[in-house]
Amino acid sequence: MVRGSASCGETLAVAEGEGERPHVDCTFSWGKKYQPKALMDFICHREKAESIQIMVCNGQYNHCIFEGPPGVGKRTMSLAMLREYAGLDITETREESREFNLGGSQGDPFFKIPVKMKVSSQLIQIDLSELRWHDATDVILELLQETYINGKAGIIVNEAERLSNDAQLRIKSFLETNKGPYKVIFCCYDISRLQHLNSLCMVIQLLPPSNEQIVEVLNFIAKQQDIELPDQLANNIAEKSNYCLQQAIRSFEATWHSKYPFKEDQQVMTGWEEEIADTAKSIIEDQSSKRLFLFRQKLQILLQHNLCPQFVFVTLVEELKRHLDDQIQMQIGVLWQTYSNDDQNEDQCIGRKKFRNPDELFCEKMIRARAARFVRIEGK
Repeated sequence: MVRGSASCGETLAVAEGEGERPHVDCTFSWGKKYQPKALMDFICHREKAESIQIMVCNGQYNHCIFEGPPGVGKRTMSLAMLREYAGLDITETREESREFNLGGSQGDPFFKIPVKMKVSSQLIQIDLSELRWHDATDVILELLQETYINGKAGIIVNEAERLSNDAQLRIKSFLETNKGPYKVIFCCYDISRLQHLNSLCMVIQLLPPSNEQIVEVLNFIAKQQDIELPDQLANNIAEKSNYCLQQAIRSFEATWHSKYPFKEDQQVMTGWEEEIADTAKSIIEDQSSKRLFLFRQKLQILLQHNLCPQFVFVTLVEELKRHLDDQIQMQIGVLWQTYSNDDQNEDQCIGRKKFRNPDELFCEKMIRARAARFVRIEGK
């Protein structure tokens, strides 16, 4: 987190009736506000950031692969690394949509696809998810050529595990042939997906932060915001964040918005309560296949923020019951109980402890477990 001064934000606390769900109507800004801008600013992954800073200063910096689960800070540290290397304007980016010509091989016709990117005078950032199912080879090679010719500092390729083997080989060939001061940073969740680029890059693994590190960040933000944060509440927020710093900060801000001054045993908000409540209401109002598709997308968004699936579904069940009569509430309860039992059996098979210990967290198993939950939910 950034070590600097910050003004206190506005508190939007909404009164709640007895037995009602706490209501929070606000925007969340602390995550971006206290995002580290330089390597020296990191609290989580402090030792890793310091070692990277030494390598950059000593000229040992090459192309790089950041490996780690979603939300662990790969993009943030990538930007901080390039900023250390190229200067302060590296993060002064603007969003830009550019069209790329794809196809044309094996007799296929050319077609254009718009791709959103973040660009600055020194940097290009691209998420391969923007390409959907299209091959990223030509897009990345065109951006590499632009970076090489125009003397930009580098490119950050997010979700690089989407690169095909052919794309990796062609990118590797370009990097070996066109050497220069520019740097390419690939961010992925599994280094084994980038076997052909591994030998060219420095590999940096980022593990989820410990609860102690998360609490340290929360206390730092509390100090900057002039907020009294009880130790027990800070620990509760960290525990419920599922080792996701972004979610912990959002929970801290949401809990502050819902009620302040704090109490030791205060209910921890997540900042997603309104999202889940709106989702439940829309499910009741429209039970079409289109709504099911939109519901699945919403679940994906929630779980991408490392929310505990148990929390998401418990909250969803509670919100659904608010709109249903007693008989259907009982049916929902039976379905939820069945799902919970299946979920517990699955956790016993994959070993939930691996998700509770950052040093043993395996991204592939985490993603498979979440995918299994999606399939099971859609089948209900």
